[in-house]
Amino acid sequence: MFSAHPRASRAHAQTAATPSKWVIAHALATAFLAALLLAPPLAAQSLRGVPRGAAAASATGASAAAQPRDLSLAEAVETGAKLNEAVAIARSQLRSAQQQITSARSTLFPQLSAQLNYSRAIRQPFRLGGISIPDSLRFAPDSTRTIAERLAYLEQRTPGAALGALGGLFANVPIGQANTYTGTLNVSQSLFDWRAVAGLKAARQIELSQKAQLTDRTLDVVLQVVVAYNTAVLNERLAAIASQSFEEANKQYAQVRLREAAGNASRLEVLRAAVDRDNLEPQRIQALNARDLAALELKRLIDVPLATPLRLVDTLSGATYEPADSTVLDDIAHNATRRRPALELARRQILINEQRVAATKAASLPTVSLTGAFGKQAFPSTGLPSRADLLDSWVVGVGVSVPIFSGGQRTADVRDAEELLRQAKLQLSQAEKQTTLDLTQQRAEIGRAQAAMAARKQTAQQAAESYELTVLAYDKGNSTALQVSDARLQWRTAQVNEAQAVFDYIAALSRFLRAAGVAPTPAVLANPLEALR
Repeated sequence: MFSAHPRASRAHAQTAATPSKWVIAHALATAFLAALLLAPPLAAQSLRGVPRGAAAASATGASAAAQPRDLSLAEAVETGAKLNEAVAIARSQLRSAQQQITSARSTLFPQLSAQLNYSRAIRQPFRLGGISIPDSLRFAPDSTRTIAERLAYLEQRTPGAALGALGGLFANVPIGQANTYTGTLNVSQSLFDWRAVAGLKAARQIELSQKAQLTDRTLDVVLQVVVAYNTAVLNERLAAIASQSFEEANKQYAQVRLREAAGNASRLEVLRAAVDRDNLEPQRIQALNARDLAALELKRLIDVPLATPLRLVDTLSGATYEPADSTVLDDIAHNATRRRPALELARRQILINEQRVAATKAASLPTVSLTGAFGKQAFPSTGLPSRADLLDSWVVGVGVSVPIFSGGQRTADVRDAEELLRQAKLQLSQAEKQTTLDLTQQRAEIGRAQAAMAARKQTAQQAAESYELTVLAYDKGNSTALQVSDARLQWRTAQVNEAQAVFDYIAALSRFLRAAGVAPTPAVLANPLEALR
């Protein structure tokens, strides 16, 4: 007891003996605090030299990146129909088909082309660019001489006078000329070519088939967006149900612990309550993981960066999606053969193959064309030609081409085109049967989902009431913890089944509308009568 006092006194003595250390420490702390107060803020120092607009934009961008984007089902459907890559590919294919029409139509118009050529003969075996006449044979009368002398010259040189004219005649002959300039404008016009006409008709049908393909791709994307969006909403609802059940179970666990402390509950009841509570956490995590996966699929469909957080504003509510009237569904199914793009695509494919058959048969017919070539030629001895050196060269002609023998190729092409036409007709029959089957299956699924949605809504209400009464009975000591756990399980199961029933109804109605050629937009899902307007 007394040994502590000497140590304390010694420590006090040491502390008192060294007061200068505390003074120095206090001075340093005061100086450091003053430096902090007087120095500019760290954020201001870091932004010194940075424009205010850039700093504000950086802060705004950071806050915007942290905030989730609100997304409704209608906005998701609209964005997916515009930005989805599959739809963009279909639009590109449509534009390509439109260019094929322009290409096919161009063969019916006049074809113009121009050519400019220059050639220089370096070495050649002969040369006709003018004939050189010897002096002894040249015809050049002298007008200064007497009449007698001139008459004698004419009698002597007249037979060779034609040689000079002959040399000038061959001066512009292209054979043997050193320099040759030619400019030609070629014109051709098809007068009769049935293959070109059939090709143009086929190109127009291809354009219409690509329009049907674009509509079909858009319907697929809309259906996928609706399913992905509601899948994410469903799993978020399941996670919320699991979290709510976890909170209720946690409250029940706390009550059991209190009852155990009061001697009104056994250790077994405490362990059971703890196990029931902890078993709900994996279910919540699984639901959140499924929600995130569905959100990733949704982002892919609507071309949103995967790192962008989304907040889905629509919910799965039976009040929003009232059961569809059977008469309206019958009318939608009746119009399916006219509105479904797959059937339209199959019909267009038949028309395309009919034009291909006509084009292959037209290969045996003659073709008639008009041609013309209008040009200028010049053969200067040196340098560039002058205007006087240009010579006209105009040629017009009519050509007829008649196929005679091709080794059986035309016959094979016709038979191949006919087989493709037969296949297209069979594919149309297949598509019609598949449409009828899809509508029948989805119609039955809608009926099942409607019945389940109505029944599970009532079951969820009853289970909630049963759980509340069981909890009240437990608080009064008229019920056991096991009964509370069972009531909570039934309540949670009823909530999950109700949300699943609404999702199943939306999915079945969406697939039914897709099979009928109608986009399952939120307005049509809420009121299927909109599909008939």
